Amino acid sequence: IDSITRENRRHYHGVLFFEWRVVPEPAKVSLRRLRKRYQQTWLNVLQRCGAAGRLRCEEHAASLILHGALRNAMTWYSPGGRYSAEEFGDILAHLVLA
Repeated sequence: IDSITRENRRHYHGVLFFEWRVVPEPAKVSLRRLRKRYQQTWLNVLQRCGAAGRLRCEEHAASLILHGALRNAMTWYSPGGRYSAEEFGDILAHLVLA
């Protein structure tokens, strides 16, 4: 969460998550590659967790839960709010990890 919402990375993730469809065509190729790499990295980790019996749900469902929460953290997370980025990370992990 900190990596996504940190001021120096916020705009990068905003484009990667939300605005990538409206960037100039030459940039879309690179953004699609980055999005695919990002998603595949998560899926690889979740598949290893599943194989080790560490998931509360199947890998695809865990991926959707985590991607949705992280993607939208840019809109709901407040660094000075009730929970720190680390605490939210622990909460998200608890939702999907056994």
